[in-house]
Amino acid sequence: MNNPFRVPACLLLMLTMSTCPSLAAPVVSRGICTYPAIPGIAPSKRFSARVHDGQVWRPLFTMETVGPARTRTGIHSRGIYESVTGLSSSWCTFEMDVPVTVEITKLSPGDIDTCVIRPLSRHLTPVISADKRSVRFQIQPRFAGKTTTGSKQVPVNVAIEINDQTDEMMTVFASPHLADKPQPDDPGVLPVQPGAKPPVEGDWQTLYFMPGVHDLGKKAHPLRAGKHYYIPGDAWVDGGFGEGFRNRADEARVFGLGVISGRKIGWYEVEQKTASKPIHLFGADTVLEGLTFIDSPHHTWMGGSKDPKRPTVFRNIKAHNWRSNTDGIHFFGSGIAEDCFIHGQDDSHYIAGAADMVRFRRMVYWRDDTFGVDMIFSAEGGQRTPGDSITEDCDSIYNKSTWGGNIIDQRGMGKNRGIDGVVIRDFRIENPGRNKPIVNMYLPGYPCSFKNVLLKNITALTDNGYPLQITGGGPESIIENVTFEDIKLGDRWIEDFSPRNFTVAFVKNLKIVRHGKTVATYSSNIETDAKQIRPDPNNLLKNPGFEISGFAWNGRQVGAAVVPAQEGSFAYQTVDSFNSRNRVRQEVTEEMVKRGGGRYRVSAWMRIGSGKGAGKVALQFIQVNRQSGAEYVDAVTIDPVPLKAGEWVQVAGELVLPWDPGKYDWLRSVHFRAQARGRFKDLYIDNCRLEGPKGK
Repeated sequence: MNNPFRVPACLLLMLTMSTCPSLAAPVVSRGICTYPAIPGIAPSKRFSARVHDGQVWRPLFTMETVGPARTRTGIHSRGIYESVTGLSSSWCTFEMDVPVTVEITKLSPGDIDTCVIRPLSRHLTPVISADKRSVRFQIQPRFAGKTTTGSKQVPVNVAIEINDQTDEMMTVFASPHLADKPQPDDPGVLPVQPGAKPPVEGDWQTLYFMPGVHDLGKKAHPLRAGKHYYIPGDAWVDGGFGEGFRNRADEARVFGLGVISGRKIGWYEVEQKTASKPIHLFGADTVLEGLTFIDSPHHTWMGGSKDPKRPTVFRNIKAHNWRSNTDGIHFFGSGIAEDCFIHGQDDSHYIAGAADMVRFRRMVYWRDDTFGVDMIFSAEGGQRTPGDSITEDCDSIYNKSTWGGNIIDQRGMGKNRGIDGVVIRDFRIENPGRNKPIVNMYLPGYPCSFKNVLLKNITALTDNGYPLQITGGGPESIIENVTFEDIKLGDRWIEDFSPRNFTVAFVKNLKIVRHGKTVATYSSNIETDAKQIRPDPNNLLKNPGFEISGFAWNGRQVGAAVVPAQEGSFAYQTVDSFNSRNRVRQEVTEEMVKRGGGRYRVSAWMRIGSGKGAGKVALQFIQVNRQSGAEYVDAVTIDPVPLKAGEWVQVAGELVLPWDPGKYDWLRSVHFRAQARGRFKDLYIDNCRLEGPKGK
């Protein structure tokens, strides 16, 4: 049959066949399948790629995305992380079920001196060419899991790190052959040409987005029950699919090896609900598979099913995202995510927040110098169905945040909500982050619960020096029944609850297991922990003495035996000599919204071991006008106070928070900050206070 449509270049290794079979004939292909260039999309200026199956080389169309710069107006005026502005990620994609060799050629200036392929657990060995302009490596078909017929083939999605840097990256997405790929002339298939508006309703079964660039506009294309939406590897869609949580479309499938891009949608447009997020896929037996998502303006993938026996499935989806709030996967209900590659600038996926039955398998996480964590239990919600959340066999390849660092995080809980029953196992961390504990389990002070959690076989290649933080919020907010089994940080195994390993408060029945045997248990004295908090209605800070989390960077406990803390058992110590990291910071947004702008009294006690320095206390804030998009980011600070080596000095004063709700209707965030600068050793900060405003 003659067909006027362009099709992928499939190389079949079946007997003597050397071309694709009839477009209308469903067959199981064997070999590699590549896609031609996408009309209207420029190739990467930094890399090119090709693939070889043992018989012939095939070019791989290689694309790139670049971290955007902040502008005064337009879609990039808000939600921009300037730390990633100008960074680039290139990528190529193909299908395979035979061993192949991939060659990556560097087009930008400079030789290839070193190359590492991540995740390291894929065990791919790069070979640099003699002229240092290209690198080759072999990929074998990868199998995992068990089905009724044996193991199934799963993707090999990897990042190519050249010359020990991530400013200019290449990624290769080698996928199994997609099942049930339609052709444009199949019965029930409706081809959609670039520039045409795809229909929402009709007697078609599948919308086939033809080669080229499609623009769905600011609002996502609605999904319908039982319908399929196919985006092949030579198609690019600007926009998104699904109309939010109420657009439930049982058995809908959005799939292909093409691209969905948010480049034409602004972060603030999504925030104001005048534009849509990339995917809302809700309903029983819904599927999102194969696609690559580029420059999402906000949360990338949302979905879920009300029926745990018919979950939403996210399979082999990839992302290169740059902007704020580009969270990865969030299931509201039941869902399964497997073999996903998440390069984003916020939390990669939610383990239990608003979830019923959820499974995450063989995920790859990558975060730049921005914000977020790889796995977050819950932000402000809780778990819907106890005991049904498992995350397993995952890799964290980059966690470069200078103001974050958590990998597994519990960041708050809804009042009277809880998490009960979570398993995280077989997790490999290649870059553990710099400034926070790898594991953080934190609860607020109001009634909530967190219990029955297993962390098993978790390894970090290096130890960043921070003890795991396991801190409940009070007598009505206790963390209990948490097991740490075979946890390794750098070259040491976690085998006891010493301050080197843990910061703990308001906990019951913690357990450490090694080689199947319990080697340590711990429960804190709840009454003693409660006395450390010392609630003070005049102090707006939740943790004025930083007692519970007050450990040195190297894990050494800092308490009365080392320095007479001004309040509580511990003081906060930083160890760097003279930079902005010599500070403590605490969010106080909720309290400030209640009280508004005005004059506040701030103070902190500080001590340096030797040298010279000055201390100051400040309120950092972000204020927003949600109508105009105007943003006011600043800090108000008291005058610096000289510090004396070996003595406690009170750094105190009054300042005015300039918030006018008529001009900025949203006080987005406020942080209390106590900081010292100078040339000194051993800074201690304790007994921080925030009071006011006067008359309110």
